[in-house]
Amino acid sequence: MMNILLFLIPCVGKNTIGRKLAEFMNLPFFNQQEEMEKLKGKTSWELSRSTYGDGYDRNKRETMEHIFKTHPEDKVIAVQPLYYYTMVRPFVLCPDTISIVLEDSPEHIFERVIIVDEKNNPVDRPEWKTAHKSYLIREIKKDFTFYNNVRKHIERRFNVNNDSPEEAALRLKELIEEEGGGPKEPEAEIRLDPGI
Repeated sequence: MMNILLFLIPCVGKNTIGRKLAEFMNLPFFNQQEEMEKLKGKTSWELSRSTYGDGYDRNKRETMEHIFKTHPEDKVIAVQPLYYYTMVRPFVLCPDTISIVLEDSPEHIFERVIIVDEKNNPVDRPEWKTAHKSYLIREIKKDFTFYNNVRKHIERRFNVNNDSPEEAALRLKELIEEEGGGPKEPEAEIRLDPGI
């Protein structure tokens, strides 16, 4: 079994690169945020405002548990940004799981920023984005700091380097295959330890 988990900040390319990677490796793809919204029956925006403390990250963990239990086959998952590493630790430590932090420069990430409304629908506001470029780049840099609690626990790094999703996914596929990753026959059932 092989699970590929793609991590870190918003707009780094987890979803677009993840979808392409899954396509190139002939694996199913899961966007954790979309799965959480389906599972909970609320948008991420609604969930983030209706929970306190680590509650929102707990929703993310429950979603990961759901994905792993209902889809035991090989897969690629774009993991929604989260602060508490303990919420994803059981998945990162699963045998045959490849966890990868996607990275890029704040300027490159800014180019991929999509403005959305509270229902997570894209809003076409290029003039607003351009006018607020320095603010958005500062926020992206803050995200690097904020999500470092998860980043520091994951060894593998992949620099997107402003490549297209196709180019980045092909490079990432090659690196995974060089490392010996790739779909394998299941050896044993993965058991998640909820006490971790």
